[in-house]
Amino acid sequence: DVTARHEAEKALSETNKKLEMTLSVAHIIPWRWNLTDNTIACESGRILNHMGLGKESDSNENTHIIRAEDYLHRIHPDDRQRIENAYRSLVKGELRTVRTEFRVLTPLEENEVRTDWIEVNVMVDRVGKDKKPVSLLGSLLLITARKQQEQALIAARERARESDRLKSAFLANMSHEIRTPLNAIVGFSGILASTDEEQEKQEYMSIIESNNTLLLQLISDILDLSKIEAGTLEFVHTDFELNELMREKENVMRLKTDQNVELVFEQRYETCHVRTDRNRLSQLMINLLTNAAKFTHRGSIRFGYELRAGQLYFWVADTGC
Repeated sequence: DVTARHEAEKALSETNKKLEMTLSVAHIIPWRWNLTDNTIACESGRILNHMGLGKESDSNENTHIIRAEDYLHRIHPDDRQRIENAYRSLVKGELRTVRTEFRVLTPLEENEVRTDWIEVNVMVDRVGKDKKPVSLLGSLLLITARKQQEQALIAARERARESDRLKSAFLANMSHEIRTPLNAIVGFSGILASTDEEQEKQEYMSIIESNNTLLLQLISDILDLSKIEAGTLEFVHTDFELNELMREKENVMRLKTDQNVELVFEQRYETCHVRTDRNRLSQLMINLLTNAAKFTHRGSIRFGYELRAGQLYFWVADTGC
């Protein structure tokens, strides 16, 4: 009566099918490394074919056998020493299990090379009479997609950190920039109240008005930062004369420019009517000119625009560092 044995074999077969299905779904490939003849036998050739590793003559339909040195040779040079050290520790009996990740290189056509990430879990399978391992048992998993996702997340995290740093620097810089027009407004308002000469009043009022415009622009920049982060920044296109805008920026920047620096708007065209977002263009020119003024203490700052192949190019040139 072999009923019990038959039931045991049937249960074992079912278990093997479930295990095979589980490994297939998880894309995990079991392997055994024979340390005696230095060959690796894999139960699937899918990943090994992906790596372009050829079969040994004693391979069959279910088992893909390769030379260990061929496999090790494919390991990325930056990872090879670490993997070889782990292998020696297993062979010497210093370690019983190892779990690690590394890169493998696969040569392609036209001298191209593909890099894949492999995750390997390995343990000592059998030992000889001298208590030294004679075979290793492990699993292999292709994790290239996971690594790409990890790298994308790391890059996104770094961009977020950089964005946060730049935002903090921007706000700190703005708090300093706001003081300049505020000081001018408060100071010249006091002088305006104490002077009787009409010409001086007009001059002080003009300075106050320019600083009011600058202060409003700075506050608008701060508000725009929130709009950019929320993705709600909009462009409002209007028609205006470009030379008038440039002259206006020239007058505003004279307050920020060192006395030893010549500020010049180089007007190359008599008129230039454009349709674009006037405020954004103003921000652009003010930012570039402010940067030039901060680092130019003598010489000149020149700016303007020119037409190239139907497009307008804006430029700022200075003699500073």
